Amino acid sequence: MHKVVGLTLVVLLVSPAFGQVMVAGVAAWVDDEVITIADVEREARNQLASAGREYSPEELEALRPKLNQEVREYLIDRKIRAHAVLSTLTEAQREGLEDFAMEKQNEFARMAGSRAVFRAQLLQMGITLEEHRKLIQESILFDEARRRASPRGKTPVSPAEMRAYYEDYPEE
Repeated sequence: MHKVVGLTLVVLLVSPAFGQVMVAGVAAWVDDEVITIADVEREARNQLASAGREYSPEELEALRPKLNQEVREYLIDRKIRAHAVLSTLTEAQREGLEDFAMEKQNEFARMAGSRAVFRAQLLQMGITLEEHRKLIQESILFDEARRRASPRGKTPVSPAEMRAYYEDYPEE
């Protein structure tokens, strides 16, 4: 059974070593994992980019509350489903998943030109190598959960794909 706490909370953290105040926003908790406001915003940007449409600043501002809510719910669902599949894996399968994620990161680093450049790109997006590796694993587990839940021969369609199709073909 998964415990989900959905909320939006901004936490101020003080770094005694540097005397700095950092803002860390918590959008939700799933079991012992936190979904941050930055996670929600990053996924919302990805979904908007995959829609293949440009939005004016006014349109983006109007979309923001609804999109952030939908994305938060999607990320909660993704974590719950990924955890469910992960709980069915053997230790060897878990190690294989970790190895695959490492291979994918190495592939991304080669495409970026070097591991340092890739790491800098991730930092620009606000994530570490470890967080990126976990996102790869979670994505694989979520896809497997969707595959298991769909009827044979049917490929599940993501909300972003549905929304993009709807916007591209309004007459249908």
